Amino acid sequence: MSNFAKANTAFGLNLLRTAHSNAAGKPVQVSPFSVRRALSMTALGARGATLDSFRDTFQLARGTDLVAVHKHNQEVLAALLASERHAEAKTDIAVANALWLRKNDGGYGILPAFIAANAQYYGAVANDNLPFDQTTLDAINAWCKENTKGKIERILEELPGGAHAVLTDALYMKTPAKQRFYKRNDTQGKFKLADGSEKDVTFMTNPHGEFNYFNGDGVEVLQFPFGESGNFNYYLVLPKADRTLDETVAALTVENWLGWKGAMVEGEGSLRLAPNEQEYGEELKKALCALGLANAFSDAADFSAMCTGGLKIGAVNHKTFTKFTRKGFEGAAVTAVGMIECVWIPTDPKPRFDITVDRPYAWFVEGGDEILFASTTVDPKEPAGFDAETDDDDTFA
Repeated sequence: MSNFAKANTAFGLNLLRTAHSNAAGKPVQVSPFSVRRALSMTALGARGATLDSFRDTFQLARGTDLVAVHKHNQEVLAALLASERHAEAKTDIAVANALWLRKNDGGYGILPAFIAANAQYYGAVANDNLPFDQTTLDAINAWCKENTKGKIERILEELPGGAHAVLTDALYMKTPAKQRFYKRNDTQGKFKLADGSEKDVTFMTNPHGEFNYFNGDGVEVLQFPFGESGNFNYYLVLPKADRTLDETVAALTVENWLGWKGAMVEGEGSLRLAPNEQEYGEELKKALCALGLANAFSDAADFSAMCTGGLKIGAVNHKTFTKFTRKGFEGAAVTAVGMIECVWIPTDPKPRFDITVDRPYAWFVEGGDEILFASTTVDPKEPAGFDAETDDDDTFA
């Protein structure tokens, strides 16, 4: 794993861990990939201490050449898009980026070099000379809906006061399970909720599965492959019965994560997992400030490479949607960064597993070394139409 890939993993784990600590028991679901790309777009306009705050947040050493980071982001996306281009049951993945720029009405002109750099590294389409009224808000939300195939209809309820630019990133993916579940193997059971009560659920069941597996450090970790190339994987992180989800999420450091993955061996056994459809929406300022980005939200922010006037980040709005059924996984994410005016002042014997995911758990979807989605599930929601699926129909719709 390259240094940049390791830093991206650390950012993803830190984001989930910090958001979880702020969530007061509610489920958290973020796309570190989308958030990091939207922030990277923003960083193209930063200078001085503000630029250093992006390096800190991205888990990069001070002085790291961010041009190399932007190029790495290009390479990662290109690899993900190409990894299953010729597969029969390929993973559908799409990323879109856009700039939404207000008409210059008082010395707040967005610099051409900033627009050009975003086009170069992120393919961002610039929508400029906008009135930043209801029509602009409607256009941003329509873009969001279109680029998530309708899974996320709105990212903003209103434009931030004093806003002069909004930077958006959208991610959509749909991928078939390499070893799908079959309805005939479904079992009924109980899922233990965080408050101690139980909920009746249907468990998708693979009675004789062979998956990469790790058992230790108070967790069981199982790798469930998607697609055909081996480049997309779901990682189940199930706390042991005597360990809480809070304790497990707190242990999600990059050292532990890479250690657990590196210690995985091929196992065989039974997997029972409830289908789940989950949505999440949050403004990420508190979490990102905790990760080191406070300067960029403050009146001391220096975005002089973005705009002729003084701007700071006003809000980072983030929404995700995921669905995991018998046939595969579907996920979407949108991140919007609102820029507002500053107020100037090995081969061992296969281990056996018998996993029933009947309590709150964490999970991740990776593409290559990139964490595309990171989530906690505390109350699984059965997707609409799940019960009507038949084993004879292999169409993943």
